[in-house]
Amino acid sequence: MTIFSKANTFLLLDMEFSSLDSVDEDYDNPMDEPAIAWIVSHGSYPHKDNNESGVFDFIFNLAMLESFIEDSRPPAGLEAQLMEIKEQGYHYILFNQGC
Repeated sequence: MTIFSKANTFLLLDMEFSSLDSVDEDYDNPMDEPAIAWIVSHGSYPHKDNNESGVFDFIFNLAMLESFIEDSRPPAGLEAQLMEIKEQGYHYILFNQGC
């Protein structure tokens, strides 16, 4: 008996914000980085402001990428990077600060 089918699977990429091409890896405030702010404004399931731990995580649904781009253009380089990740077969990205 098969419990899982291909229809029930997806690929999730675990990615630190600092891995985005246009983000300074030594940023202090994530929302000061235009690429991170764009991801946050289009992300789902936010986990942030978790007291002292510094949690700042978001799920990004790559199936919505084209719609998000039509809604508001991403900062330079971000669109190409996200499209490349989508073309590699990923469905979602868990963005985090690597804490």
